[in-house]
Parts: sequence; structure tokens; C-alpha cells
Amino acid sequence: MMPGIAYYLSTWYKRDELALRIGIFVSAASMSGAFGGLLATAFLSIKQISILPHGRWRNIFLIEGAITIALAGLGYLFLPRSPDKSGFLQERERVIAMERIRVENAGLVEEEKTESDLVFRAFFSMTNWICALCFLLTNISIQGMVLFMPSLIAGMGYSEIEAQLLTVPPYILACIWSITLAYMCQRSSRRGIWVLLSAPICIIGSSMLIGSPKRSVEYGGIFLLAMGAFPLGPIFLTWANNNSAPYTTRAVSSAMVVAIGSLGPIVSAWIYLPKDSPRYITGLSVQLGGQVGICILTIFLIVWNIRENRRRKAGLLDYLLEADEAVVARLGSLHPRFRLTI
Repeated sequence: MMPGIAYYLSTWYKRDELALRIGIFVSAASMSGAFGGLLATAFLSIKQISILPHGRWRNIFLIEGAITIALAGLGYLFLPRSPDKSGFLQERERVIAMERIRVENAGLVEEEKTESDLVFRAFFSMTNWICALCFLLTNISIQGMVLFMPSLIAGMGYSEIEAQLLTVPPYILACIWSITLAYMCQRSSRRGIWVLLSAPICIIGSSMLIGSPKRSVEYGGIFLLAMGAFPLGPIFLTWANNNSAPYTTRAVSSAMVVAIGSLGPIVSAWIYLPKDSPRYITGLSVQLGGQVGICILTIFLIVWNIRENRRRKAGLLDYLLEADEAVVARLGSLHPRFRLTI
């Protein structure tokens, strides 16, 4: 779902505008972490639904699943495929909406036939591979926090309800910071610099969790960990979208980043082991190394894209324009006038 939404938003908004929109969308994940436990408690308090097998926990899957399916159906009915097919825009507005995207992306065509070369182009993008790997490392931190936070708070001596409430503030702070950072990405037209601002917050949070057995310090570390980790996913997904064109390549790029990033929770499941409870030093140490890796990879990608933009400005890729018009129209992010986001 996430790569599809990211791709869909990219057909409506310019590259600079995309970061904030994806940031708002993905910030729902942190809010779901804040209220998911409370909703689960509420659904469990409902009487066993008669059509389900024994176990009130099945209420959660039925109710939340039904709501999700209903919203998906409404989205299919009411969301237009693209701006030029929108029913709520006037003809002049549809033309402007399409033109503002076309002008920004040199060589981008409105519609292109899906062909293998455009699909495989996504797998030869340095931006895609680094964003995908960083997304994976980010998900290790996020999933790890989900795994050890209940155990940590339970060890503070709070009741089950109080422990649930104490999990809410870190997620709310993460949501606010995620949207703030997404807004700064839009204002600055930069991605890497904001990763290098947020990832060190993760590093500090993980270091606090590893270095101190005091519960108050560990709880503070969770705040910093959540604040630093949650904004990174939407930034990396946006970065890959920004540097991919035309539409087919962009769609594959979104799917590639999210697919590889989704391996992160699998890693978390193998490094956060019950025998390491409640402090999970092994898992946190691996996670800390991953956060340092994010910083190193981000610096490399910034330098790589700056170098590539200089090559294009110097005319080293102008030979691509010697092809016929149809080929040039399909260059997308390979077009000499296309500038990579840094």
C-alpha cells in the first residue's frame, strides 16, 4: 500500500511538494502506534462476535479489517486516476496540474507504455539502492522499539493500563517531528541534510538505552529513538521518488524501496530475543550500528548526486539528446536537464 500511495501522490505534486505529503501520510504509522493499543483494548471489551470462532482477540482483526476494506472501496470510487482525469477540477485547472509536473521533469511524458527497460532502470539507480538499504536499517530501529518498549515500561512497575498510556507520548512526539521535518524538506528542496539531522537523534537515543540501566533514562531514550527514526522512512521514500522518472520507473522505484525496507522487521525479530529482555543490549547495539550506517550512506548519496548534477551541467550527458524525439521523451531522470535531488 505504501509504495502505491507514494506513487499516486507523485502524479499530483511536484517533487518539492511531495516530501510533506508523504510525510503526513506515513506519520499515520506513528499515530497508529500511539492509539493502536488503546483501540485493541476497546475492541477486546466488546462481546464476542457470534460469527467468529472462540477468542475475543479476533474482534480486532474483523473490525479493523472491515474498516480498512471499506475505506479502500471508497478510495477506488472517488480518487481520480490522475489530474487530467479529475472530475472536481475544471479543464483549465487540469491542464495546469499536468503542465506543472511535466515542466519540472525534463523529458517526462504524461503517459508511457510500460516496457522492460523502464522497469529495470529502477534497479540501476544509486539513489534507489541507498534509500532502500537505509529504509531497511530504519525499520530495524522502529520495529525494535515496538518490541522492547512494552517490556521496558512494564519493568517500571506500572499497571497494564498505565503502561499503555506511557507508550503514547513517544509516538505523538515522533508524529509531530515527522511532519515538521517533512515540511523542512519541502522548504529547502533537500533530503539528505535532514536525514543527517534526524539519524543522530536515533544514535543518542540508542546510546542512552544501552548505556544506562535507569528506567527514567531509558524512557527518555525511547523518546529520542522514536523522534529520530520515524521521519526517516518517508524521507527515503520521497528521495527515491524524486530521482525517478518517467512514471513506470517511479512506480517500480517506490515498490523496490518499500520491499527491501520491509526486510527490517525480519532482522529485528532475530536480534531482539526474549533471553535479552528487558534491556536487549544485543539488538540495540545492532540497531545503533545501523543508524551510524544510515549517516554514512546518506553522506555518500549526497556526494554522488552532487557529482552527477555537475556532470549534467557540464554537458557530459548531452549526447543522449542526439536520439530521436520518442527516445528523448522517455529519458525521464536520465535526461541531461533533469537535476537529482540531494
